[in-house]
Amino acid sequence: MPHILSERPQRGTLDVDYGFVHDREGRPTWLAVGNACSRNSRRWSAVVTLCGQAELDNSRANYIEVCPPPTLMVPLDEMEGGSSRHLPIILAFVQHYVRGDRPQVLVHCDAGIKRGPAIAIFLLTAHGWEERDAIEGVQRARPVASPSPALLSEGRDYLEEILCP
Repeated sequence: MPHILSERPQRGTLDVDYGFVHDREGRPTWLAVGNACSRNSRRWSAVVTLCGQAELDNSRANYIEVCPPPTLMVPLDEMEGGSSRHLPIILAFVQHYVRGDRPQVLVHCDAGIKRGPAIAIFLLTAHGWEERDAIEGVQRARPVASPSPALLSEGRDYLEEILCP
């Protein structure tokens, strides 16, 4: 089992709360999980914002680069069947920004409890982590995390589909 520690919550002008997932050697990975206030830091290479369907005018993912960091806004509800069309977009977006020097990608939803942690687990497993290790890592990085079972299942199904067509 990997040894995973969490960075202390970061504080700024807003109540910024996030944690980096650490690898087996205790080094921080490129992925952090947080709440909506976490996105206001300039430290991120990219941000994946998960919002409810009603928060966006349409059901398409929107790429926004008005000011750094580049942000992908994804309308994603916890209900089963809602995420499968967005998973390839999220994965491609994150893979693009993980290639740079010292990449730091934040995945967050409003509270950082269900959707954000589930997508963070999906991204870690897509990058070679065992699902169990990814779940434990995200929960250590974000102790309030309670990843959505429906989103975890969809992520698992999607990865099985692309890895074993």
